[in-house]
Amino acid sequence: MKRMCYMVLFVAISAKYANSAEPVTLKLAGRVDMMFGAVNQTQAYNATYVYDGSLDLLPGSGARLPSAGLVEDAAVQVYVDSDKSKQLTYGAYFNLHANTSRASNMEPYFTDKIMAYVQHNKIGRVEVGAYPGAASMFEMQSFIESKAAYGVEGFFSRFTNDTTKFAVPSFLTSQPQYLYFNNFAGYRYLISPNLPSNYSGNSYSDAPKINFYTQPIENLTLAVNYIPDLDAQSGIVNLRTKDGGPVDAERRLNRGTFRNIIGLGARYTTAIQDVKFISYIAAEFGTAKRYKTDAVSILNPIPMMIPTGQINDLRAYEVGVSLGYKDFGFVSTFGDWGKTGTYKYAGQGTKQSARYWTLLGTYTHNKFGASIGYMNSSRAGGLEAPTSQLLYMGTNGEYPIVDYANSDYSHNKLHVASFGLEYDFNFLKNYAEIVHASYKNDAISERNNLTTFIIGIRITF
Repeated sequence: MKRMCYMVLFVAISAKYANSAEPVTLKLAGRVDMMFGAVNQTQAYNATYVYDGSLDLLPGSGARLPSAGLVEDAAVQVYVDSDKSKQLTYGAYFNLHANTSRASNMEPYFTDKIMAYVQHNKIGRVEVGAYPGAASMFEMQSFIESKAAYGVEGFFSRFTNDTTKFAVPSFLTSQPQYLYFNNFAGYRYLISPNLPSNYSGNSYSDAPKINFYTQPIENLTLAVNYIPDLDAQSGIVNLRTKDGGPVDAERRLNRGTFRNIIGLGARYTTAIQDVKFISYIAAEFGTAKRYKTDAVSILNPIPMMIPTGQINDLRAYEVGVSLGYKDFGFVSTFGDWGKTGTYKYAGQGTKQSARYWTLLGTYTHNKFGASIGYMNSSRAGGLEAPTSQLLYMGTNGEYPIVDYANSDYSHNKLHVASFGLEYDFNFLKNYAEIVHASYKNDAISERNNLTTFIIGIRITF
């Protein structure tokens, strides 16, 4: 992967200085963040849990993770563009991780995003690549952003542990019991206020896609995107089958998600003197995969390709508004996933839904900036689908067992509030931020409270 990226840079630089009739420009940009972060989290959730086949903790499991640390996060952006003064233009974009370890979003790859485009000034713009879809871009392209460490969607989550309670099926133990499992909080709770194709912010948003944007018509931009397979990545080795899940090492045990996703969006932008205004609506529609696995199932110890629990199709939308007046900014969003990704065989009395809303207020004066943000989300039924890939019945696995232990009889609620300050010395920015998050589930008496404090410097170029 590194060799490929070095080749991309070489080709881009060569193109810039080539003696051709269509010269291109090359722009390099990037940032380096050096941060010290400290987190105070409910102790049971701030630990790593690894179990053996009998569901007993392995030695060393359950130990408390570090509560503070000095870390870095860096990225480099490469922009390649043809002559923008012409009616027809083209170019490419690359976002490269520049960390000495995994990136902050846990991706191990050197390249984060890749996109190529062709644009006609009177028709619109077509983008192709491993890059967020048009619907997701609308929710990210506000002229108002969180300050400091990026607020409720920022670095604070990288200092916390993705742990939640998981019900062990009763036939595996003498009595039903709840155990702590890592990497499941994102199923029980809606931890990121985004559309499903951009929920994780990393691997799934990197699925290959095609985007089309109209050129603004009296401040109105329309968009459509197509995602063949949300579990795929840009490389040919990571293409997926019709019903399969991801094949990359980091997600190979994850269930399949959605295919043939259509994203639609509309955005309206205007300005009246000192007042700027943006509103948008975005929606996604996709087909849920009938997941297949060759892994050993709990009820069938012989590896074989068997279809397991079906999940509900993708149906989600988001609306948002941004308002700016002089030094002040305000952003609000609301999103609803409906029953997206939940188990089709819902248990009696259980709940299935997911929605969120956010608020952000900012103040910027000269080199000083401040922001306060809030996210509220609720989710039910998110853990049913991952469980369904383990439990099934029938000769063809067409009758999945309803795992009522991991169904939700009340909504899993998450509240996140942030406050950040920053001061900009041209290319050097100093910042401090405090974030408090509360995870709550009344049905299983789950309470996970955490507070994260981050101070850092950011160098941009």
